[in-house]
Amino acid sequence: LEQWQTIGRIDPFELGSEDIADHLQISQKLYGRKAERRQLRSTFERVCGATAEVLLVSGYAGVGKTSLIDTLRDVVAAKDGYFVQGKCEQYHRNIPYAGWSQALMALVDSWLSEDNAVLNRRRSMLTEVLGEHCGVLTKLIPNLEMIIGPQSDVPRPTDIEHRNRLGHLLRQFIKAATSPDRPLVVFLDDLQWIDAA
Repeated sequence: LEQWQTIGRIDPFELGSEDIADHLQISQKLYGRKAERRQLRSTFERVCGATAEVLLVSGYAGVGKTSLIDTLRDVVAAKDGYFVQGKCEQYHRNIPYAGWSQALMALVDSWLSEDNAVLNRRRSMLTEVLGEHCGVLTKLIPNLEMIIGPQSDVPRPTDIEHRNRLGHLLRQFIKAATSPDRPLVVFLDDLQWIDAA
């Protein structure tokens, strides 16, 4: 305004350079975690070589474990992989595979954004791998029906048989969902609250 009033024009300037934020914004940058980030990337690179690994990250509450793991998202995306997250909750420990269910529903959601040709290949592969037991898995991953279609109810066997079948189907599903060119990272947060299943 001052320039306009005194010289009749406004020289170019950077917008917002002197603005003040109306709310506190905490930086998402991690400091002092280079070694841990390097270990995460190294583990991910090994997984891209068609192996499967489990990596446990421990520490006191509030030290940034979740933020540390979150830095892996960009690394996974750069390799055209999938990074999905499920959270184990203290008051949902009576729900079998609750954390896995969240993570795998997020995986299926990401598949739903792929083109029809890829979805058709997935549908064929999943129905072939899971066979007549698709209905068991759609109870755990309801949005899976959006890819493989509605499933008829499968008679529920005894609890032990059901748990064994579900565990086997989950392993088959994860094998079918991954490949060296599309790696999968499943992050289960707050593992101390995981259910017995």
